[in-house]
Amino acid sequence: MSDNIQQQESLCQLVLETCLRAGADAAETVLMEGQGIDIQVRNLELEDVNAHEEQALGIRVFVGQRQANLRTTNLDRENITRIVEDVVAMAKLAPEDPHAGLALPSSLSIAHHDDLDLYDDTKPNAEDLRLLAWKAEKAALSQQGITNSEGGAASSSHATRHHYATNGLKSFSQYSSFSLSASVLAGHG
Repeated sequence: MSDNIQQQESLCQLVLETCLRAGADAAETVLMEGQGIDIQVRNLELEDVNAHEEQALGIRVFVGQRQANLRTTNLDRENITRIVEDVVAMAKLAPEDPHAGLALPSSLSIAHHDDLDLYDDTKPNAEDLRLLAWKAEKAALSQQGITNSEGGAASSSHATRHHYATNGLKSFSQYSSFSLSASVLAGHG
């Protein structure tokens, strides 16, 4: 297990402990990290290049039958302590909901879903994606009757997700996505 995954798990556990110390009866947290690249070409010329890297933490707490949630991208320990206090205070003000609460530990799934094959560690670079988008648009433009193009696009993204809760839920998943498209126009007028 990589050091980064262990650090993420430790952070999730710290968040839950902080929630309980702040007065929550139960809590859950989701930590997501991801990165990706999006490339667009139009008329066989590079039009746009975007890259993103993000990290976000979601927290939901329960105080009796009251709940509140909060999301942050600032994972500094001092900020986490502050937002946990904020979300617990919000929950105390929320209306009661007779259906609010975490699943019973006995109803949690403990199955591992590695067989779903949600992750491919292939990470094409921007030039590889540009070439794919260019080829997609070129192939679309070569079709008879095509008169214009909205462009070609290619993207790649990878993410990890930790979901921990005070009912014993501890889940880790990673997933990736890839896309390739071309949008062209046909006709006259």
